[in-house]
Amino acid sequence: MKTKIVLRHQAITVDIISILLVILLSYNICWLKKSYYFENITIWNKLYTICEGLLFIYLLIVVLINSDYKKKMKIDMGAIFITVLCLYELIVTYYCNIFSTYVVRQILIWPLCFGVGKISFDKCILNKRNTAIIRISILIYGLLGIQSIISHLSGRGNIGAVIFPLYAIIAMCSFLLIQDNTIHKSLLILYSVLLIICTTKRTGILCIIIGLFMYYLFESIMNNKSVISYFKIILKITGVCVIIIYIINYLQIDVLDRFYALSQDGGSGRDGIWQEVYLGFKNSDMYHKIFGHGFNAVGRVLKPQGGRGILAHNDYLEYLYDFGVVGVVLILSFLLTIFKRLYKLIKNRNNLTPAFIYVMWCFLMLSMFSYLMSQSVLINMFALFLGMTGNCEWNHMQDKSQSASSKYIGS
Repeated sequence: MKTKIVLRHQAITVDIISILLVILLSYNICWLKKSYYFENITIWNKLYTICEGLLFIYLLIVVLINSDYKKKMKIDMGAIFITVLCLYELIVTYYCNIFSTYVVRQILIWPLCFGVGKISFDKCILNKRNTAIIRISILIYGLLGIQSIISHLSGRGNIGAVIFPLYAIIAMCSFLLIQDNTIHKSLLILYSVLLIICTTKRTGILCIIIGLFMYYLFESIMNNKSVISYFKIILKITGVCVIIIYIINYLQIDVLDRFYALSQDGGSGRDGIWQEVYLGFKNSDMYHKIFGHGFNAVGRVLKPQGGRGILAHNDYLEYLYDFGVVGVVLILSFLLTIFKRLYKLIKNRNNLTPAFIYVMWCFLMLSMFSYLMSQSVLINMFALFLGMTGNCEWNHMQDKSQSASSKYIGS
């Protein structure tokens, strides 16, 4: 989407999407680097705060200058639920005395991303400039994350905070998957898979492996491919798996051992955290059960797992403690509208469907076994994508000849 700004009778064209993608890349890089040096305050902490503020202001400006957009669209229940959720979170957090500019930004940034995705992310997202920005972002971010991976594998940074920002690549792939099928796209997908596997994080690995499998499966279905085409896809996936297994064995990464240990370590102690959070909710008074304790109160107030300021690693339990039963109802209502939208896209054989299914699989996995909606860090790219699926330019019925095409809308 492009906006014209007139200065002294001279028009300047601003590509809203391109600028936002660059700001998000900078924001994610600062998050990655400050997490690596999490034990000490560095220049990355300051840069992260600056980028977060810049992102918040930019999103707010884009929404405000397109405020008349609501006149051109039908009522969107997803947008209504997310607006009510934001207001509710801000009110509860204010009355619980957990209020600051940081908290406001963390509450509002991902819903604003959802809104900007709906308003601005039309078919122009697939122009050459934006396609290049997305691909370069994945490449650069992965290279910068190698330091964190090495530190994690060597045991020097064997804490989730060090490696967790690499999950941003999973979200970045959302917009890679809607691009045309080329050798560059395939190589970047393989590159992303290898990076996530090297983190040895089980949730991330299941996200990207199963998510991509579902993406390719539905891509074949949507494009009415023949049995031979299915066979070729299976051969390609098998070949990639063989390569990945060889690399894992060569680098001696204990990925399989981590999965074998799942029953013993309780998901890296998640079972214990979930139990403590649930008991914290159960032992709260009726007022806090209904309205909650405020933004990220699990880490600020409850501090499960031996007094650590750690989140619930399950967004629904996090919302239950932080924002009570009302908060859970609102977030589930929002998700219900998203699943309804996915159903319509599948029914209409829309070419966004394969990537949408990938996003929803990753969204559910991360929200159930990590933290996604409870703060505006990892979720931003997913929110942009989910907002984009509500843009009127992507939501039209496609005829059979279109859906049989191997190219995506807007290519």
